Formats: sequence, C-alpha cells, structure tokens
Amino acid sequence: MTYSARRLKFSPRIAVAVLLTLAAGLWLTAGSSARAAQSLFASTLNNEVSIVSDVDSVAPGTPFHIGLLFGLGKHWHIYWTNPGDAGVAPAAALTLPQGGSAGPIQWPIPKVIYDGPVTSYGYSRKLAPVLLPLTITPPGKIAGAHYSVKVAASWLVCNEICVPGQATFSLALPVEAKARPSHEAPLFAEAERDMPHEKNWHGWIEPDGTLTVDGTDASRDRVASAYFFPAGQDTINQDYFQPLKMRQGRLVLGLKLASDYKADKPLAGLLVLTAADGSERAAMITATPGMPPVAMPGKAVWMLPLDVLASARYLSLIGAALLGGLILNLMPCVFPVLAMKAAHLAHLGDGQRGRAQRDGLVYGLGILVSFLALAVILFGLREGGTVVGWGFQFQSPDFVLVITWLLFAVGLSFSGVLTVGNRWMGLGQSLTQTGGVCGSFFSGVLAAVVATPCTAPFMGAAMAAALAGPPLPGLLIFAALGIGLALPMVVLSCIPGIGRLFPRPGQWMIVLHQALAFPIYASVLWLIWVASQEGGSSLLVYSGIGLLLIAFAAWAWRLGGRVAPALAVIAAAILLPVLWEARSASAAPASPSASVAEAFTTSRLNALRAAGKPVFVNLTAAWCVTCLVNDRLALGRADVQQGFRQAGVTYLVGDWTRADPQITAFLKEHGRSGVPLYVYYPPGDRQPVVLPQILTPTLVLTAIGAAAG
Repeated sequence: MTYSARRLKFSPRIAVAVLLTLAAGLWLTAGSSARAAQSLFASTLNNEVSIVSDVDSVAPGTPFHIGLLFGLGKHWHIYWTNPGDAGVAPAAALTLPQGGSAGPIQWPIPKVIYDGPVTSYGYSRKLAPVLLPLTITPPGKIAGAHYSVKVAASWLVCNEICVPGQATFSLALPVEAKARPSHEAPLFAEAERDMPHEKNWHGWIEPDGTLTVDGTDASRDRVASAYFFPAGQDTINQDYFQPLKMRQGRLVLGLKLASDYKADKPLAGLLVLTAADGSERAAMITATPGMPPVAMPGKAVWMLPLDVLASARYLSLIGAALLGGLILNLMPCVFPVLAMKAAHLAHLGDGQRGRAQRDGLVYGLGILVSFLALAVILFGLREGGTVVGWGFQFQSPDFVLVITWLLFAVGLSFSGVLTVGNRWMGLGQSLTQTGGVCGSFFSGVLAAVVATPCTAPFMGAAMAAALAGPPLPGLLIFAALGIGLALPMVVLSCIPGIGRLFPRPGQWMIVLHQALAFPIYASVLWLIWVASQEGGSSLLVYSGIGLLLIAFAAWAWRLGGRVAPALAVIAAAILLPVLWEARSASAAPASPSASVAEAFTTSRLNALRAAGKPVFVNLTAAWCVTCLVNDRLALGRADVQQGFRQAGVTYLVGDWTRADPQITAFLKEHGRSGVPLYVYYPPGDRQPVVLPQILTPTLVLTAIGAAAG
C-alpha cells in the first residue's frame, strides 16, 4: 500500500488507526456467497469489503472484470490513488492461474474530503457502493473446470477514526464457452460511467501555477466549476482554492505549486469539470511546463497574434532571454572565450578598426546562427513527439562526454600545452582566403557550444515559454538569447579607440591566456560529475580515459617530428571506441536507478510486510565489486525487473556506500557484517528467503516464482 507522509497534518484518527491495527479481530470474515461472482466479505465497524465479478462464468481468452466493492457506513470514506494530505489508497495484489494477466485498479472520479486542516481525496457513502474495478484476461486455454482468482487487498476506511483492513479474497468462476453476465454487472456499468473518459485535453502549467487546458470546449454554459486532483504528492498546495477563468475558449485554473516543485517538470493529474446540472466530465492530463501557444482555427500554430507578441508578458520573456544571454558571458564556460576575443581586439589596435568591427559582427553572427540551429533541432524533436527542454542534450551521456573532452582540449589550448590551440580562436581560418572571417564565425560557434553547459538567471522561464509555444515566436526568444551572448563582444568591437583601453600586447596576454584555462577546467570537473550521475562509476572511468588520451595526444603533438603527429592522431582515434564503450555502459541498467526500485528503509519494509506484500531487499554499495556484478548481470536485467513487476514485488535498494545505521542493523539481524545481502519476503506472513551472494537471473526469478507458488 502507498502511504501518504507528505507534511502530515496530524489527525487523531491516524493515531487511533495505529492502535486498532494492533487489536485482534480488526475484521471478521462473515456471510457466504450465493453466487460464484462474489467472494466472502470482510466487515469492520459497519463497513463491508468484498470482491465481485461482472461475470458468473469465464470464457477462455475473453477479458472480464472484478472489483473491490466497498459498502461504506454513514460518514465513512476510502481514498483515491493519491490520498492527499493523509490516508492510504486501497491496494490489491492478484494471484492468477498461469497465463492470465491483470490490469491496474481503475479509479472513478473522486471527491475532495475536508477534515479541518487536512484535505484528502476519496469516496464516501454518497457513491455507495464504491466499486474499484480492474480487468483480468484469462489465457486462450484454461486447465480445469474453474478459473480461480485470489486477491490480497488492503485498505483504510476513515470517519472520526481510521481503521486499516486487509484480507485475502477468492473467486472460483466456472469455465464455459461463453461468459455469462452476473447480477453485479450493472455495478460495473455504473462504475464505468464514473470513470474519466475525456480525450484530447491538453494542458500547460506555468511557473506561477497557472494551468491552461485546451480541448475542453470550456464555456460558462458547460462548466460551472473545475478541480484539479494531482496524481502525485508534493506537487501543489491542496488547501489552496483553485480559481476558474475562461480565456479564448480555454479553461484556466489557478493552482499554487508546492515550494519544492520544479517549474520545468510536467504536472500530471485528474481534471474534473462540473456543469450546472451536476454532471461531470474528467480526464487524466499531463500539463507541459511553459506558456500555452495561442491556436488559430483552421491553421497550424506557427505564430502568435500580433497583440500577444506586443504584450508586456511576451516582451518580458524576450528581455529575460536577452539578459540571460548577457549573463552567460560571465559563466566559466564562456568567459574565457570572451576574454580572449577582447585580447584579440587589443592586439589589432586602432589601426585596424574596420577589421575589428568585422570580426566582432561575424563572431556575433556565429553565435546567432548556432542558437537558431539549436532551436530548430529542439522544435523538430518536439514536433516528432519527443519531450525536450533547454539542456536536454545533457541527458545524453554521449554528449556529456564529447563536450567534456572538447572543453578539456580547449583548456589545454589556453594553457599552452596544445600548440595547435593557438589557432582555436581562429578556427577555420585556413578554410578560406578571407582571412579571419571564418575564424571569427567559428569562434562564435565555439562560444555557443561551450555555453550549452551553462544556464544563467532569467533563462529558465524564457526557454520554457519558447519550447512550449509556436516555433516562430520561440525562434525570437532563442535569437534574443544569442544576441545577449554576442552583444558585449559586438559592442566592444564597434567602440572607437577600443585598443587604447588595453595595455600594449605583450607577456600579459600569454599569462591571461593561461589563467583563463582554469575556469574551463572547472567546467570539465562539473561535466565529469554530471557523467557520473547519469552513468555511475563506469562513465566516470571512461571520461577519465578520454582526458588521458587527449593529454597524451597534446604531449605527442608537441614533440614534433614525423612519429609524434601519428601518435597524437592514434590517441585521438581511440576516443571513438572509448565513446562507444561508454555509450554501452550508460545504456546498461543499474539497480539503484532501476525503474521499479525504491529506497530501502526499515519503516517502508515493515509497512509492506504488514500489508502482506512481497518484497525483495537488495543491500549494495558502489565500492562492492560483487554487488555491481550482480546488479549488472542479474538484478538490473530487463527480464528480472519485469518479473518483479508481474509478481507485484516491491524492490527495495539500500545503498551502504556510506555508513547507514538502518542498513547496518539490518545486516546484523541477518548475521552479516557487509554487503551484498539479498532477502526475498514472500507474500503473506511466510518466512523470508536469503539468497546467495552470487546471483543469476534464473536464480532470482526461480526464488520469486517458488515463493509465490
């Protein structure tokens, strides 16, 4: 079961629930089933729970529905999948005959439940009986005359007190050529009407909490009120009143985002619209971060209306992008490039003012073209269905490694180690007879490339709006960012007598050249840390190998002669297989970041065990070679992870890389002094199984299957 521990506004009911859990006879199994389509029921304090089916018989290969049926007493309620400030959502773990499959619980539209300072989401007696259905698909061939379904369920019912419950229900449905509807089938039809059915609702969530939703056919005639139920906790303030507006045929809802919610993160939840007659329409939506585009009927959305483009809000985004670009010049990635261009102006002096202006403008053009090219790539990916944002390229370990190695080479050039680097700022100069034009252009490209690891203040909201809106206005925002980055150099190059502001060219330029390498090295260290976060210790090693090869190539190049350049080229060529190996390593799953893994805590383990759920505990550490091998070759494999999901196993990973008292105590309880330790807890109250320290996928899957059987 999923516990809601977020800023738990203490309610005495929860404390009473804990005491009642310890009491015997919390629920009584009573009554009997007159039909195969309903199980025995569990009863506690005027609340009854059972399992029902919409069929009296099962046909092979034909899906059918079962559901948790709650007969709630007056003023009692249960909880939605996100219970809100306090509570626990009902949960069900199914055991089916071989070849069968079951879908997740389908949640009807909930209600807001206010209890003093506590705001919860759930279902009360007004909707009684409350049915939470799910779909079961039997195999095409069923062995035996009956199809048996076992459901281990847990729930929490609350009134002035909360009473947790759990029970295991069973249904044995006859197998026939054609399924027969049950007396409970109308309950499922009614529950289906209460489900969120709307499609094609699209939302955008802005940093200030404004939720704009398109496709709802919103008007005051059709929508009297609206409410957004967040799918996850710690996303919005649930106590905050959600004011409703209509704007250009769209629904606009005011939310208050949680203080620690990231504004560039999509917001998922259930949007419920209520008409004046009480009828409801609802849809699960995932709101895209940023400003919504302004749609024009019958046309593709490429541009905003002129009044919107001229609005203070849009102009403020342009200004924010421009200011962000200016601040980028002070970032450790970019500042050395700007400083060296300024030194280049000093070297030209007043006698070559025309060339200085030309170089500055071409440098700015290189930056502008680079940012517009990046914008085109981003919009192209977005139109293809890929969710992108500023800095999305850093989600690719390949890009992180390449930019790390590039910046390291630039740093070596600034340090004077890589002698060919004296022409870094004139990159491309030999490509054309136009002298420094290409060199200045590619200097701008280089500045744009090395700026990509950095995010300056004011950029976040502007970039989010650019990527959420139509392409052409987005290009304007990207252009403003590029202009901001290029502006200082362009202005300096156009100031008359700029050369007199600098000392005469001399030794100071060499010293400055070398000193500016250290901010670049700092950026390299940061990128290495990024690589380690994305791919673990393996990418850390590969990034170091690449740096070593680049340093060797620079040293070999300085030796001169015929052999030295060949050695440098060979060392540089080895970078390609290193990058390939790093890509393979980053693609391999790692257990701590596995999609089904949760962090190990004794409280979480105890809660899962109290609910009778199966749990697999993996205690590991980054410095444990055996742990890493098991994670890579067994636990991290897709088939093992899928096995966990199918068996309903909660996968808890405890990281002992640094001392953790909880993990240390758990190790001692199992007679171990170190990691790895692998313990599987079967469903129910059966004894845990300690697995060997060397794992194979077959061993893990067999242990889960044997314990489940």
